[in-house]
Amino acid sequence: MKHATATAAYAAHRAELTAKIQRLEELLTKLDARQQADPQNWGIAGCAAHVSEELACIIDDISHTTK
Repeated sequence: MKHATATAAYAAHRAELTAKIQRLEELLTKLDARQQADPQNWGIAGCAAHVSEELACIIDDISHTTK
């Protein structure tokens, strides 16, 4: 999607980020329930570890642009 200004592009992307963060919270709540129902399932723990690693990369990327 093309935007007329950087401000407009940022606003659109920021809204998308907020929606994705909210969706992530919903999915993590479901993952919590799956883990509680199947506490011996290492796949769920692995999924959480993978998501955590990906989020760490994202946070690292953002931290370089906010200094």
